[in-house]
Amino acid sequence: MDVFIYILYVLLAIAVLLFLILVHELGHYIAGRILKFKITEFSIGFGKAIFSKTNKRGEKISLRIIPLGGYCSFAGEADENAEPQPGDFNSFAPWKRIIVFLAGIIMNFIVAIIFSFIALVSIGGRDIVKIQ
Repeated sequence: MDVFIYILYVLLAIAVLLFLILVHELGHYIAGRILKFKITEFSIGFGKAIFSKTNKRGEKISLRIIPLGGYCSFAGEADENAEPQPGDFNSFAPWKRIIVFLAGIIMNFIVAIIFSFIALVSIGGRDIVKIQ
């Protein structure tokens, strides 16, 4: 029975990690979309793709086999020496690129604030145990 509980805890930890990765990468994705960056792929996990679909904007959305990371790939991001095309990551002003980089971190902070608020509100007026 103990092994079953440990497996559940590991699965729960992986699910929470996947949620945090999703929120973080969504921050990059949303900022990129708002600022008109050309996004080539939005992926959760790494390794071989389990599920992959290309949307009407040509963005590949994928779920990969190892659930310990993720990325939001922008056109022209990988090759810094190439001549930037319109919509490529390196063709935008540095302040826009900084916003896209910081958007993932900001989304993590927003989720932390929301979860903290929910945790504090869920106490619901009950006394908190004080250890003397």
